[in-house]
Amino acid sequence: MNQIVMTPPGAFSMVRVVPRPSYYQIFCFLGNQKYGLAGPLASTHAGGPMAKSSHTKRHRLVVDSLVAYRERAGMTQSELAQRLGRYQSVVAAMEGGGRRIDIVELLALADILEFDVHELIDRIRSVSD
Repeated sequence: MNQIVMTPPGAFSMVRVVPRPSYYQIFCFLGNQKYGLAGPLASTHAGGPMAKSSHTKRHRLVVDSLVAYRERAGMTQSELAQRLGRYQSVVAAMEGGGRRIDIVELLALADILEFDVHELIDRIRSVSD
C-alpha cells in the first residue's frame, strides 16, 4: 500500500507503508544483535549451531516407534486422531516425519497407546546422529 506524504515544504513523494513487525520478529532481531546469533533464535550445542531434529536418525526412530505403538494397539490413524482430539492428517504428518512432536503430545500419545516414555527416550538417546 502506498500513500502520499509531505516531506520538505511543497514536495511530495510516494512512501511504501511497511507492516509493523511482530513481537517474534523483534525478539529474533534483538536476540541476534545482543548475542550475535547466526539466525532467528539460533541455539548452540557443543560449540556450534544445533541442527533441526526432523530428518535425523533420532527423529526417524520416534516416528517408526509411534507407528509400531499405534499398530500394536490395533488403532487406525483416524482412531488415534479422534482420541487426541486432532485431525487424521495431523497423525499422518507425525507418522510421515513431516511434523515434529512436542513433549506434551508425546505424553498424550504414551497414555493413549500405552507405551513407556522413559523407554522410548532411552532408545532415542542411544542413537547418535
